[in-house]
Amino acid sequence: MGDNSWVIDTDREGLFSGYFAEQGPVTVSGNNYAWNNGAQQLAITSSNLASSFDFLSVWIRQGYPKWTANSPPAPITFTGFSFDREMYSFQFSPSANYQFLQLNFRGINRLVIDNNGNEVLLDDLKVELPEPSTSALFMIGLIAVLSLSRKSGKA
Repeated sequence: MGDNSWVIDTDREGLFSGYFAEQGPVTVSGNNYAWNNGAQQLAITSSNLASSFDFLSVWIRQGYPKWTANSPPAPITFTGFSFDREMYSFQFSPSANYQFLQLNFRGINRLVIDNNGNEVLLDDLKVELPEPSTSALFMIGLIAVLSLSRKSGKA
């Protein structure tokens, strides 16, 4: 909590709906949303580096559209990584109203959202975790590749 952090919150103080009611609802569904509160990057990382997740979609809008009316917002960048290798990247310029982004970043273990100084609201982030059998197959494949590379290195 506090300045320069990402916050998951409700609009209990009317921070967004009170000042910017003409932009429509503060959340797309439910009561919670995430906003950047001055922070620039949000990184979501799997707790186990060998596991991955799919980042499928998000609803996004500017947080303070009136404050940035004289200068258009910089694009927000979504980047998906697998073992520190960039797999996906997508830039998007938010507007005052919620917009739906279908991203389908599959098989990543880290997602970085760089808001480039914009105030943004995120809602309904859709993330899926692979089934345990998929993770087991991945680990078996990884072990096989490592053992083959070790054998070919000795030859």
